[in-house]
Amino acid sequence: MPVPVSSDPETGGGPTRTVRVLLCAEIDLITKPIQAALKRAEDIKIVATATDRVGAVSAIWRQPVDVVILDIGVGERATMMTLSRITKADAAVRLVMVASISFANIRTSMKGLMAGAAAFVPIPTQHSAHASR
Repeated sequence: MPVPVSSDPETGGGPTRTVRVLLCAEIDLITKPIQAALKRAEDIKIVATATDRVGAVSAIWRQPVDVVILDIGVGERATMMTLSRITKADAAVRLVMVASISFANIRTSMKGLMAGAAAFVPIPTQHSAHASR
């Protein structure tokens, strides 16, 4: 399926690519700030959401996506299994892991990066803001 293309006035009307995103997170603490940030970007569109890993993999089979944003706060084993299933469903998809900062999440993100994830983005929480004061 072709990637949606729109006209970009800054390049003289040449085509721009819309990045299709699947957001997978179980809690609003993760999804709400990400959705708010992505809605401000004109060239990014959330085309699917899932609240669990099975839903995320199923969504990839139904809807082509370019990027999966995956909450890894549910644990290392579940994250690594999901990462494997996502790359089997679509080897070209870029996986961005997100989670609050904890030793467990950092360890999981390092293993995910070694297994092929593109990035880890820490999500600020009230606890992390309090710790920096």
